[in-house]
Amino acid sequence: MASKKSGPHLSGIERLKELVKLLDNPTFIADSRAYWDAYKVHSEKIGPNKLEFDRQAQGFMDEYLEPFMKKWKGAYPASLDLLTPPLFQAANAAIANGRWGIIPVYPWTTEKDVTQHRRKIKRAIGREDLDFSAIRRAQIARWLEEFYISPRTNAPPERRKLAEVVWARKSGLERPTLEEAIADLPEQREREWLRHYQTMGKSRREAEKLVYKNARGKESRASAMVRVAINRQRTKRIDLSTVIMDPNKTDKLGLAITLILRDVSIANPSIGQLEGIRSKVIHLGELLLPLDSPSKKAN
Repeated sequence: MASKKSGPHLSGIERLKELVKLLDNPTFIADSRAYWDAYKVHSEKIGPNKLEFDRQAQGFMDEYLEPFMKKWKGAYPASLDLLTPPLFQAANAAIANGRWGIIPVYPWTTEKDVTQHRRKIKRAIGREDLDFSAIRRAQIARWLEEFYISPRTNAPPERRKLAEVVWARKSGLERPTLEEAIADLPEQREREWLRHYQTMGKSRREAEKLVYKNARGKESRASAMVRVAINRQRTKRIDLSTVIMDPNKTDKLGLAITLILRDVSIANPSIGQLEGIRSKVIHLGELLLPLDSPSKKAN
């Protein structure tokens, strides 16, 4: 039900900067949340019927999207990713995949017990370094690319402009000239490419043209950076319904709670599902009991 709309002046850098500034406006963020809340209610009311969803799309946009964009001068609601901090999203994804852990602390738990349990959890779930500022920039770029069409070009904003506005990139905005590409091309790689094209039946002149075309590339370095960042962010999005990626990389307590959280999020659960939740809660209790107990220490 997302409709790509152009802002009144989305032909240049200044318009993109105006849109990015809106993400620091509390009223714009509150209005975006209200829009997506209405979208969620509307979607749940329709259910999985795609034909009915499409049939009602225009009515929903007339009631909610058009007034929003009129108020904010063509700006589309901030995407759901932009309404929550990257750290919260990362924690949510880790919980959804069981890659988190819990350290039970009892009256008899020592600092040594806590340290040992923490190390055990870290070995189980592994380590992942995240650059939250990079994630945020990629989300902003994706929002601009997916929901804005330039009235001048009838296309999304150029990625080199996204690099300039979102990443404050000053260099690599244009494709290298032929002279620059040749200067940066290692001789060994040039010879390998020439040999490759000549074995394909190309003449020396044709092979050289292809080599220099490859050296220049199809896009600027800044555009390539934006493309890679957006694609990585898109593939990293994880929904709570995602299956556990690797049950071996989990903490037993964290995994048990993850499975319970998934079940309790089901709207109108059946008797069988409620019984499943009950059995998982019992299993969680069984996991908690033997850990770090006085009787275990006595042995």
